[in-house]
Amino acid sequence: MSKIKHGFQGDKPGTELNIHIGPVDSGAAVVADNTLISKIKQDNGKLIGIEMESYAVYFAAMHCIGTAPKVISIKSIVDFADEFKGDTYRKFAAYTSVQCLYEFCFIYLYSDMTNNKL
Repeated sequence: MSKIKHGFQGDKPGTELNIHIGPVDSGAAVVADNTLISKIKQDNGKLIGIEMESYAVYFAAMHCIGTAPKVISIKSIVDFADEFKGDTYRKFAAYTSVQCLYEFCFIYLYSDMTNNKL
């Protein structure tokens, strides 16, 4: 994660990067209401995030004709759906998402193919 963070040329936060794997709620609208966020969290205590960008991808996969494709969402957080929302780290978040996908593919797919594990 340190390599990914330090590879970015631009504004980046002073905190270290972490990966969290878990359930994320996704919907067709932006959520910036603390009451609604609390209700969503209450319904799923293991929830690690709320977002909207992946909704269309998952919706399309669920409603496609034929065999539904497998979908994965790898996202970096730029805000916490509160009054402090901003775009300061949007490019950094896009970069880190792509780099995490790249590392995942390299480690778990490419390495397995080169070692005849697939």
